[in-house]
Amino acid sequence: MIDKLRMTLGVLLSISPIALAQDPLVARVQQRLDQQRERQSKASYSYHTLTLMHTLDRQGNVEKVDTFRNWQRFVNGSLVTDSLVYSSDAKRREREGKKDGKEGKHSQSVELPKLTDPAIECTVGSGADGLAAISFQPRKPKGGDVAGELLVDPATGELRTSTFSMPRLKWPVKEFAMTLDWTEAGGLLFPSYIRMQARWNAIVSSGRIRIETTISDIRVE
Repeated sequence: MIDKLRMTLGVLLSISPIALAQDPLVARVQQRLDQQRERQSKASYSYHTLTLMHTLDRQGNVEKVDTFRNWQRFVNGSLVTDSLVYSSDAKRREREGKKDGKEGKHSQSVELPKLTDPAIECTVGSGADGLAAISFQPRKPKGGDVAGELLVDPATGELRTSTFSMPRLKWPVKEFAMTLDWTEAGGLLFPSYIRMQARWNAIVSSGRIRIETTISDIRVE
């Protein structure tokens, strides 16, 4: 389930890139993000992830917590190695052990929205600790579209924190919220902490989870 959610999030947070000039800060932040995306597509890097997956009941109480430690390596921005270092889930350890040395490839990457897309409305305000807050939302939200806020350094345009929600949920999703803290290493932008909570109710499965992932030991080659 955690791997499917990672893949799904990459789709949920993708917005078509159509350029349109807006607030100067919005344009500067988007330019910086575009530059980062281009650099990352040509870079090789690796990091460790520590993921805590909380299984929740209907009231939001924690029923179970599974721990996963992975080492991931990217070449030209694409995940080429995803090694499970530790898992508290015995079934997951057994599945990994049957791969005959073949490592899974489950990306942790998250696609940020294109702030200058004319389909998105942005407003700029003041955030905590002297940061600027860029709030964004789709002008005509459809099920599964995301809205949120980016906290950025107003002087440099550096991204610090981003939060995401869904104004209109798309079946089978019944709840969705996501927060990311960001850091730069070796001239590249990485999420240092990801927190996602979701609930879904499909025909064959339903559930509620909270996933917290910390990224560390970033090495840019």
